[in-house]
Amino acid sequence: MTTQSQYLSSNPKAIADDNGRFPWFSLYGGKICFGNRPDTASWAPLLSAKVSHIATVQTHDENAADIRHQCLTSGLKWMWVPFETTSISASIEEAFLHQYLREITTVLKDGAHLYLHCDSTLSRCSLLFYALCHYNRLPSDSAYCALHSINSQANALSRRELKWAASLGHAALKG
Repeated sequence: MTTQSQYLSSNPKAIADDNGRFPWFSLYGGKICFGNRPDTASWAPLLSAKVSHIATVQTHDENAADIRHQCLTSGLKWMWVPFETTSISASIEEAFLHQYLREITTVLKDGAHLYLHCDSTLSRCSLLFYALCHYNRLPSDSAYCALHSINSQANALSRRELKWAASLGHAALKG
């Protein structure tokens, strides 16, 4: 049997393991997982896993509208969480990210099964998830363990990036 980490390292485009299972993390009444941008072959596993929401953590330039269209066609709810970099300096950009953390938390409290996606590095999803954990008051060690439970490649994130994501989550609590 192939483990999730073996599967992801041998197939970076994978969003579920070879048995169709997703590495879910439970938060409130919902569940969250993440992976790459869904392609044509991805929709059946997403639907069979009872994914209810897809959050596109990509920019307009990465054709987010295509994913929105496919979600609506498939009966899934779609969220757009556009951000490109972890060196956001504008307070307005951070305010948007704070709002996204609040919205994601709300849908999870409502029982959503949320699939976040970005590019093949999974950096943006990982950082958003880490910020979400901090926003929901998980301490850093628990947030890091949670991140590793759904992304075997989390070691690729730098301490600077993790610190940025943690501060984003904490700042959203105050806002």
